[in-house]
Amino acid sequence: SDPRVIEAASHFEGLPLERYLTPAPVLPILFGKGCYFNRCKFCDIPYINHLSKKAYRIRSPERVAGDVLELHRRFGCRHFELTDEALAPKLLEELADALEPHRDKQIRFVGYARLEPTFTPEFCRKMARMGMKKIFFGLESGAQETLDHMDKGIRVDDVPGILANCRDAGIRFHLFSIIGFPEETEESARKTYRFPFSA
Repeated sequence: SDPRVIEAASHFEGLPLERYLTPAPVLPILFGKGCYFNRCKFCDIPYINHLSKKAYRIRSPERVAGDVLELHRRFGCRHFELTDEALAPKLLEELADALEPHRDKQIRFVGYARLEPTFTPEFCRKMARMGMKKIFFGLESGAQETLDHMDKGIRVDDVPGILANCRDAGIRFHLFSIIGFPEETEESARKTYRFPFSA
């Protein structure tokens, strides 16, 4: 086995996993540090990234898959949280490919992602086959003008379709929102309150 994978798995040795308040063990997995988008004005990650020589540092999907399989082998863990600030769709797709031969292990994931057009019906079905059960998305606002002020880089008109693709694939989702961003008007805030009916 890759000694780096064994080392990563050893980080959980000695923890009383059976005493955590979950029906089964849930362990964190990290692709890397930083954010591939690295622009949202409300977030401190872009500032932190500027302090680093390399703003976005990632591990290969094959190494992440190796960690998942070793943690499953060593602790019997099937449930994982991908704890990255935002999971790049390309990395998720490569992780799905790396884990495809191991679908019999019934690995399950939750994670955080951006509302990218990449979340097509085909992509969402692939994520569901990998075991993705829930995605936390940062919508932030249902008003395009507020999203533009935030430099969020998403189109509010794309969001209902992305969410429908997740739903149809059997992936649940959670939307984060922000009320009170400096440039936001009451009218813009009400668009968020009414979302997605105002989109």
